[in-house]
Amino acid sequence: LNTRSDAAQLVGVYVGQGVDFIKTYTEVSSDQFKWLAHESTKQGIKLAGHKPLKVSLVQALANNITSLEHGRLFAFECYAGIASFRALPDPVSSYTPDLIRDIINKQDPQKCDQLMRLMGQSQTAWVPTLTTLKMSAQSRHNPFNGHPSFDYIPTVVKALMWEPDVNRAATKGFDKDGRFVHMDYYQLAKAQIKKAHRHQMRILVGTDNIDTLVFSGLSVHHELQNLVEAGLTPGKALLAATLWPAQFSGVESITGTVEEGKRADLIILHDNPLEHIENTQSIEAVLFNGLYFDSEAIAELEKYVVDMAQSIHLNTKLLIQMLMSPLMRAQLAD
Repeated sequence: LNTRSDAAQLVGVYVGQGVDFIKTYTEVSSDQFKWLAHESTKQGIKLAGHKPLKVSLVQALANNITSLEHGRLFAFECYAGIASFRALPDPVSSYTPDLIRDIINKQDPQKCDQLMRLMGQSQTAWVPTLTTLKMSAQSRHNPFNGHPSFDYIPTVVKALMWEPDVNRAATKGFDKDGRFVHMDYYQLAKAQIKKAHRHQMRILVGTDNIDTLVFSGLSVHHELQNLVEAGLTPGKALLAATLWPAQFSGVESITGTVEEGKRADLIILHDNPLEHIENTQSIEAVLFNGLYFDSEAIAELEKYVVDMAQSIHLNTKLLIQMLMSPLMRAQLAD
């Protein structure tokens, strides 16, 4: 993306393929972001994703980005030294445990209130994915020991992505004074979610699926718990995983609530999640697209997933796909 015309061509390609939105990443420059935002609006496609480091939250909101992902959003934007950090030639390379400690220590509450109020008045949603920050926060407790959910994850994903990522967070997450930064960072993000909710910001449940220690499906339940711990009521957390995402995606006429004529996608529970959000995991049965799966059928599906995760054929296929994908090669290198 060297020119506005490059952005017009790129957006046109994806519009032609019928995709739902274009995702921005952290390293996108300020000019590239403005070009993408302009062309997305012009060609009728949404822009969502990471807020680029070179772009302020005010600029992102002014360019109608529809959602912003990850719990570091306000930690960065409310950091007293954000302008200097943003002006660095390569901010990502300067993102060290010492910088994280500085971000934690130098938050500007007044600025944070202003930004949260501004975002609360906009149509832009925040998807904090607290599960991803919690990975680093809990990395020193060796999460791979005896956890049955790890049986669901393909061997190559655990060996090439998850274990190195956890080990790096556990061993390199200390500032110059020897203090572990990731747990404090996680607590800061939770406090900011509570404040953001008071400012009427639209918060949605997301998990960054298959990122380190993020389990397909199961981590939605984990994220619900994270949001309740961060100050949302169980009812509001459930809305953030059902109705609000449906409204955000423009599909509330077919999903998001239990009504006649809508998709029959339901989880039938033993216990009430409005009393304890952990009860979303007390699953008796599942209706998926009108098909009924009782506890026995669910157990069979779980066994199939475990068998596939250990399959030589599947793991070989995943490895080839990883090596062929430029995005995955960058992810592995990171």
